[in-house]
Amino acid sequence: MHIDVMTVLFYVTLLLIVLIVESATIGKKIKVPDSDRTLQELIYRSALPRSNDQIRDAVWWVPNGDSYQATKVAVPNDGKQYTTYSFQMVLVKSQCDAKKVPVSSLRKCKPVPRAHTQVVSWKPIHARLGESAYPP
Repeated sequence: MHIDVMTVLFYVTLLLIVLIVESATIGKKIKVPDSDRTLQELIYRSALPRSNDQIRDAVWWVPNGDSYQATKVAVPNDGKQYTTYSFQMVLVKSQCDAKKVPVSSLRKCKPVPRAHTQVVSWKPIHARLGESAYPP
């Protein structure tokens, strides 16, 4: 089997470029679009249930549709790369009953027009919410 030297050089160069670009972002804060799949999963599976536990209302509070102003930072730890997300949510009441609508259906809950708001900051996602994130 004959391997073309130029082909090998091309793939080695491509691999080096990928590694350089990837290492350039490690430890740096990067903006995350609201449509980012991981961000959306963190919001709907973790942040919203935790926030609603703190709010303790009969209905689910959901994002009002504003930007999350999300960022992420990737850091190496024991040979693996971990990413921490930070974001801000403005929550408003929905018409979804908190006792009847499961967490898995939160994406279907729409905000009540002209509802009061709650601003919740998550920095980083795994940190506990500060008491200042909620009104007394």
